[in-house]
Amino acid sequence: MKKIFGISTGSLIHTCRAAALGIGISILALFLAAMPLSCSFSETGIELTKSQVTPPVILSLKAVAGNAIQLTCDEAFTLSGTEISQSGRAVFSENQCSCTYEGNSAKISFANPVETGARYEIHGRIFDEDGNSVDFSYPFTGYNDHPARLLLSEIRAANKKPREEFVEVYVLKSGNTGGLEILSGNYGEKKKYSFPSIEVQAGEYITVHMRVAEGEEEISIDETADNFSLSTGSDSNPQARDLYFSGDTKRIAQSDVILIRNSQDSNLMDALLYSEDVKSSSNWKDKTNLTDFSKAANSAGIWGGGASPKDAVDSSKLTTATRSLSRQNIAEIAEKYSATEIPPVIQTCKKDWLLVGKNRADCTTPGSENSSTAL
Repeated sequence: MKKIFGISTGSLIHTCRAAALGIGISILALFLAAMPLSCSFSETGIELTKSQVTPPVILSLKAVAGNAIQLTCDEAFTLSGTEISQSGRAVFSENQCSCTYEGNSAKISFANPVETGARYEIHGRIFDEDGNSVDFSYPFTGYNDHPARLLLSEIRAANKKPREEFVEVYVLKSGNTGGLEILSGNYGEKKKYSFPSIEVQAGEYITVHMRVAEGEEEISIDETADNFSLSTGSDSNPQARDLYFSGDTKRIAQSDVILIRNSQDSNLMDALLYSEDVKSSSNWKDKTNLTDFSKAANSAGIWGGGASPKDAVDSSKLTTATRSLSRQNIAEIAEKYSATEIPPVIQTCKKDWLLVGKNRADCTTPGSENSSTAL
């Protein structure tokens, strides 16, 4: 056997093998120590007995009080470095927030109440029981303890520039609009309209213009205070409140399901189903949100009769900016609940709505009492 520097090649090979084995075991030990999961050994190698190698996933976050929000994840967790901000400015630091945990949820309380309906963000780091963590930033709306009660009143789904689509609502009960939303089954959550925080009074009509007409950006002004003459854009009403969905893209369609929802508890306030194909169609045409939204409205008891296009208002002639779908029982509802408590659900159905318009005459009435001129 040959020798290298006085060491036999056999001894050298044995020594190298032992060193390599030692290094391998050390690396394996470090690997296992770093792994955030349990494992066991078998004849075939390492078997993983726990699959949690990812950090918690946020499922929901909602305001539950003026000074508290609730965060829910897909597993139990703890929080660190919690901070509340608004428009990039810190409002509450970690030592001004406290957390209480129950199951997969945490209630985060602040030192003081936040502004009703205002937009905020919570920042921090989430840890699970295995040490997995992730930094997060999540928006929320300041808790609204006295939400206004809104009813859908009029819809215009066609446009002819500069006259754009709108959704008009009627204020049945005074309150704040913060946290309330308008959703379209065609365009879903990504194009929902979120009301700003406004104190509104019973009897008001509010027109939400679903886009800003080209060239009218400077005169299409949200009227969030008591001056209703600020906006001079097309179809604005100096006697009523005008609000605008920024941008120039379509957000409601000729066949649609329109919902008013309270984002704090996800409860629906009102709904309108309308379709171009009410006679022959029993299903919404390949529109998942239309099906889901219509079923939600019907199961909540808000839309009566059913959830298919056959149960919707006929919108086959809702094709010009001089026509709208107008609710005909607003005055009746307002009178009925003027001196009595408003129930959680007020049911409506297609018989409450009318397609208004006559020849070339404009029968749309944004911001005022609805027309009864049937097409």
